[in-house]
Amino acid sequence: MKEAVKVLTSHGLRPRGFRAPYLAWNEATQKAVAKVGLLYDSSVPSGWKCGAGIDDNAALKVSLEFYGIRSPGNHLPTVQGSIVVLPVAIPDDEIMIDRLRISSSDILGNAMLHMLRTAMAEGGHLVLQLHPERFAFFRGALDNLLGRARDEGAWIAPLRDVAAWWLNRKEPGPRWPDGALCAVTISGDLDAVTLSDFLLRRLGR
Repeated sequence: MKEAVKVLTSHGLRPRGFRAPYLAWNEATQKAVAKVGLLYDSSVPSGWKCGAGIDDNAALKVSLEFYGIRSPGNHLPTVQGSIVVLPVAIPDDEIMIDRLRISSSDILGNAMLHMLRTAMAEGGHLVLQLHPERFAFFRGALDNLLGRARDEGAWIAPLRDVAAWWLNRKEPGPRWPDGALCAVTISGDLDAVTLSDFLLRRLGR
């Protein structure tokens, strides 16, 4: 991780946080994130319900097998020492599309809207992990989600801004800036780089 930060910095990039590949984290991961001076870690999978169209029990079972949910139902950031831990909403597109074989963009969109409604009801933070190679499939659902979030008073912000806000906020005080009902972050995960990566993904391996 130290070498990765060094390389990125040498190219004029300023990494602010980390997400473990396949969300395969442990306590040592967060210690390493803090040691190299990053602001946040977003590797902890957090279980969300998806509403009609998706079997939540099946989604939970597959999520446990694939990621291992360590933080069920925790939809808020937490401060761990010098870093902020930002849980990732599960099931993500990997689970819903590749594992549960959902082929309807409408079902995917409804699941994302159900998560948004939960975040608003709880004042939580919805962190969606979406893989860019599937963008053509979920672009309509994502556009609808962001439009609804803006209309209903959600704070749409990148992970770095949410982490900075959470690290500096004081109790009692507003949970989110400007009276926002909840926070929403769209985050990517590029784990298919070569043609063989895409081929293995299509074969379900």
